Amino acid sequence: MPELDTTARDLLEIRQLIAAWAQALHARDADGLSEHYATGVRVFDVGPPLEHRGRSAYRALWAQCLPYFDGDISHQTRGLEIQVSGDLAFAHCLSRITDQAQTQPLPWVRTTLCLRRGECGWEVVHEHASLPVDYASGTIASSAP
Repeated sequence: MPELDTTARDLLEIRQLIAAWAQALHARDADGLSEHYATGVRVFDVGPPLEHRGRSAYRALWAQCLPYFDGDISHQTRGLEIQVSGDLAFAHCLSRITDQAQTQPLPWVRTTLCLRRGECGWEVVHEHASLPVDYASGTIASSAP
């Protein structure tokens, strides 16, 4: 197989990082979910509190959430785009977690990751997930893409 250029290799490594996160979710592995997150990561998630600071807080968030999933868990993305410039990158997509035991699927969310390449490879330094809101009704306006 031919050698990948730097940008192609970076894109592949970031896609593999996202795939590893999805595999850790499927395995209900809080350590695996936080493995590629920087020690000082800042996470703005859809649920409270407004902000999670640090890898240990991110791991604790998932350790608290995972027991609420009863069935087989999977992660889907749509429209994943990744931009790389040197040792910094960002990725954005629509994403959804699916619990096969739930009759109502969880909503699609807008997800943005900011990554930095360190000595051990790419790591997430910032994550933001949000739900679109219909301001007139005050309800979540998330539907399948």
